[in-house]
Amino acid sequence: MSGKNIFLIVLAVIAVGGIAFLTIQEKQKPKGKAQLVLQLKKGDHHEYKISHIQETIQTYRDQMFKLDTMANISMAFDVISVDSNGTMNLHFYYKAIAIDANTGSQHIVYDSSKPVVETNDIFLTAIADIYSTVLKNKFAVKVSQAGEKGEIVGFERVQSLMKEKIRKDAMKEVNDANMSESDKEVFTKLIKGMMEMAIKQRTAFYNSIFASVVNDTKEMIDSLFIKYPSWQVSSGSKWYDKTQFNFGIVVDANNTYIFKRKENGTAYIDVISDVDMGKKYKIAEITQRETVKKSISGVRSATNAVDEATGLLQKSEAIIKFSGKQHIETEKTILPLRPNMDIPIRIEGSTIIELIK
Repeated sequence: MSGKNIFLIVLAVIAVGGIAFLTIQEKQKPKGKAQLVLQLKKGDHHEYKISHIQETIQTYRDQMFKLDTMANISMAFDVISVDSNGTMNLHFYYKAIAIDANTGSQHIVYDSSKPVVETNDIFLTAIADIYSTVLKNKFAVKVSQAGEKGEIVGFERVQSLMKEKIRKDAMKEVNDANMSESDKEVFTKLIKGMMEMAIKQRTAFYNSIFASVVNDTKEMIDSLFIKYPSWQVSSGSKWYDKTQFNFGIVVDANNTYIFKRKENGTAYIDVISDVDMGKKYKIAEITQRETVKKSISGVRSATNAVDEATGLLQKSEAIIKFSGKQHIETEKTILPLRPNMDIPIRIEGSTIIELIK
């Protein structure tokens, strides 16, 4: 065999070996890596269905108070524009709200798909007024490609509209068509002070419920747009941030994100949200009769499926398990014989979020 032929054979062997080496290296490359980025386009429109079930149990001296809550919500958003840095300007709005809360002694129901029934129950009236106003308005929020959210804009307008409605409702008696102008003038002077006090009290009552709606909305927006890291992730990768939950008090939560895998263009991410107030309390309510404080600790565990190409949440399933204590300090000048109370609280529930459009 000539030297030339031997040289060619050696080259062939080296080439085959090189191909085999590259093939082995390719097979050994870690699979399932993903660069998670939220990147929507101007004009994009999406809708979500959110279903929530929650059970809250309080016990005191062998007596149990149980609150069962169910909520079904439809929410949509439009991408109005996209900044040069990729930040998306969104308008979102509620399309439908249905809530059912049952304490055994009181049943609170609201369904935006059904006509509002007039009632003398101030709480039911407030719920209907607030949600009806919220449903008629749009809200704005900026979301970065990393899922960072700006302040939600639009709640101030809703609050202003509610205040205006409360005043109009209070003026109905004064503007009774059957009353003469002179009677109206006298009646207005007589009740002006009382009416202003009533408006102030009702506005404060509405604001306390509305604050919960605002906090719940922020919580939902946080769940819809997951925080993404700036680096490429693979199975087991973790990153962290903070959020807040609403349990009558707003509590801080530490989030741990865990990238599980990617499959057929879908990335799966677990989010563990840990709340630990320890022995600290936050004021939930102050009245003339008492001060109510709460302490909550526990975990929210969510499994999320997101579209790898757009970073858009496809589905989320979450379970919550929290416990804590409600401490009630009575105002002794008004209730001198009633003792302070420590009431254990247990909160369990689940939330399912689904992209429907």
